[in-house]
Amino acid sequence: MIVLSTQNLTKKYSRLTALDQLNFEIQTGMIFGLLGPNGSGKTTTLGMILSVLKPTSGTFQWFEKPPSAASRREIGAILEIPCFYPYMTAEQNLQVAAKIKKCPTANIAPTLKTVGLYERRNDPFKTYSLGMKQRLAIGAALLANPPVLILDEPTNGLDPQGIVEIRELVIQIAKSGKTIIFASHLLDEVQKVCTDFMVLKKGKKLFQGNVKEALSDQRMVEVGAENLADLQNAFSNYQGISKLEIKDDLCLLTALPEITTNDISRYLFDKKVIINHLVEREGSLEKQFLKILAEK
Repeated sequence: MIVLSTQNLTKKYSRLTALDQLNFEIQTGMIFGLLGPNGSGKTTTLGMILSVLKPTSGTFQWFEKPPSAASRREIGAILEIPCFYPYMTAEQNLQVAAKIKKCPTANIAPTLKTVGLYERRNDPFKTYSLGMKQRLAIGAALLANPPVLILDEPTNGLDPQGIVEIRELVIQIAKSGKTIIFASHLLDEVQKVCTDFMVLKKGKKLFQGNVKEALSDQRMVEVGAENLADLQNAFSNYQGISKLEIKDDLCLLTALPEITTNDISRYLFDKKVIINHLVEREGSLEKQFLKILAEK
């Protein structure tokens, strides 16, 4: 199912075009990353699809229908810095959120367990670390159990441990079947978390695609063996690679996307070549991002 689609979505402020005829689709179950330098239109896009901002022109659809109050209730979102009552506990703050969202307070305990704050539920919000505050904000967005979650820079300002905690939480939430839209300028986080991504620059879409497919041309497999000549000879007839280089007594393979390290290992075993090194090196989304920006 198409969760979100936009049709020539445009936002202008006087002479400035913040978003220029944006077209994209998000399918159910995706963790969809919005990438772009500052001023690229990421936050403007989120503001419009949440009906916080009114498009200058163009349209968008949620769940293959025009946006409505009913569709908005199916979306949990965090667009700003977490904002809660500092002297109230996590549980009390979520009680307020439940009243606003008109959802059962019975949802609070399981939500706090999901975001890892159940043991700290009776502590005042002001005593929380920045990472804990962000997790509570995600909990508030999840409180009504929406099928879609929108996160705008959820790891912004966090220390390395906090970033890892939010990353693991997002992946955990996605595994429950939710579709997640994840805007970030941290390319490494998008690569580790997202299944698909879109690149914006000055309000225009430069690229949209699957993360693994976009990095497939950078994927490298290192293979080593005691007899390098036998290893090279074995690969000379192997149809699963498009390029082979020798470096530091290793064969560096550019393998086809469908070829796994298990496939390579089985092939060499059948050829009676004993290997002592087999490592897959993933591509870098940072390199791909910079390549896309340079090409456009």
